[in-house]
Amino acid sequence: MFTFYILISLALLSSASAAPLEDTPEVAAAKAEFTAFFAMAEAGLLGQLAPVNNDSQADQIQPAYLADTEDVKEAKRSFNAAFDRAAAGLLTELAPINNDVQAAPVVASYIEDTAEVAAAKAEFKTAFDRATAGRLIELAPVNNDVQAAPIAASYIADTAEVAAAKADFLAAFDKATAQAATAAGEANLETNETLKDPELIEELSVAFAEDPTESLPMLYTNMTFSF
Repeated sequence: MFTFYILISLALLSSASAAPLEDTPEVAAAKAEFTAFFAMAEAGLLGQLAPVNNDSQADQIQPAYLADTEDVKEAKRSFNAAFDRAAAGLLTELAPINNDVQAAPVVASYIEDTAEVAAAKAEFKTAFDRATAGRLIELAPVNNDVQAAPIAASYIADTAEVAAAKADFLAAFDKATAQAATAAGEANLETNETLKDPELIEELSVAFAEDPTESLPMLYTNMTFSF
């Protein structure tokens, strides 16, 4: 029975908490104002929400200018006259005129050449004429130095060690040359003995008769040419 009362109490509490609170007058008025503005915005009437300026405007100030002084009037007249000349293509009339008294022209005068300057001018003129005539070779300096006699060829005599080394080298060189000649002779002899084999000669002859090109490798294999 106690549990039943607890369940009823919990049900009443949950239903009470789920019920919305009633709007206060301020909240209700704000909702109504917002809804009205929202409806105006949807209807494209936002211009009606712009504030209206009801201030009283003062009268417009009338234009007023200071009167020109005599200096300003004269400057304006001078400028207008110059502008009219320029517009008419008469700018040359505005060029200033020089009324200064000009001194007499200075007579041309030159300092007389000294002896050194005159000599230098003559030397330059001579060299310039040679160059113009294609005779620059005449300006090439000539070597008049006395040449010493040529140094006679001379060699340092071999020391004993150098002479012995030369002799050892020549002996070794001659020995190597002789051995090479002997080896070449033995190879030629072996080749000649090979060519005396009747069977080999017969085989080479048959191969050459059938196809000379194919028989050439066999011929080079069994021959050694010495020149």
